[in-house]
Amino acid sequence: MVSNMGKLLEEIKHSLENERDFNKTVNILKPLDEEVLREALICLAIDSQNMNYYFLILQLIQENETWTHHLTASRLLSVSLVSFEGAENIALNHLRRAIELDNDNVELKL
Repeated sequence: MVSNMGKLLEEIKHSLENERDFNKTVNILKPLDEEVLREALICLAIDSQNMNYYFLILQLIQENETWTHHLTASRLLSVSLVSFEGAENIALNHLRRAIELDNDNVELKL
């Protein structure tokens, strides 16, 4: 599994950072399980400090707004990209929206 995750990370990174093909990268992300998506974006953003990883999740939110996408955006900003000014406030807004979308989800309230 680690090998598969490593290949996935390289594919995402190459598509976004080397080829600079935002749409191709979004299409790589769409079929991923939410936990895999979250882990991949957080890992890549920590290593690169590249806000484009946040913009990827914003694109996914725009196409299909779900509480899980907002949770990913929140964690991405509060863990990986926290050094950017305003990241914590935007992360909080994403968390609030996730709760609005799934108010009964206990995971979001912990």
